[in-house]
Amino acid sequence: MPRPTWRSAAYSIQNIEKYMGTKTPVYKSSWELRFMKYLDNTPQVIQWAYEPLAIPYIHPDGTTHRYFPDFVIVKQNRKEDIPVKYVVEIKPAKQTGKYGFSHRRKELDRQVENDVILLNNAKWEAANNYCKIHGMVFTVITEDVLLH
Repeated sequence: MPRPTWRSAAYSIQNIEKYMGTKTPVYKSSWELRFMKYLDNTPQVIQWAYEPLAIPYIHPDGTTHRYFPDFVIVKQNRKEDIPVKYVVEIKPAKQTGKYGFSHRRKELDRQVENDVILLNNAKWEAANNYCKIHGMVFTVITEDVLLH
């Protein structure tokens, strides 16, 4: 069975009072759509925004760029009665370097995948540093979480 082709589309916010973004959220994948629905409908999520930050980072080629993480979330902490701010990126696990490479893949495919992982790591290092400075938590969410 063929996989569905996803197109970008505006998300229709149900709980507008929770949305703190200045631009309309536009999902670029079914995973982002699923996560937006979760944010919109989960009572512990106090506020959320789509791509509200531009974090400078150094590309592996040495040039400076800006990284726009997918979400910023303010969520009620379950253990303590304080809100926690998160910066969240939605990515396939294969782009995190978590599982390594398949030996059956062509060398060119492995190199492209490695380049994506190196780029993501540069972005995520900058995001981690940004979050430490601003009292936030950075996390990458993959299908391991989204689809279970």
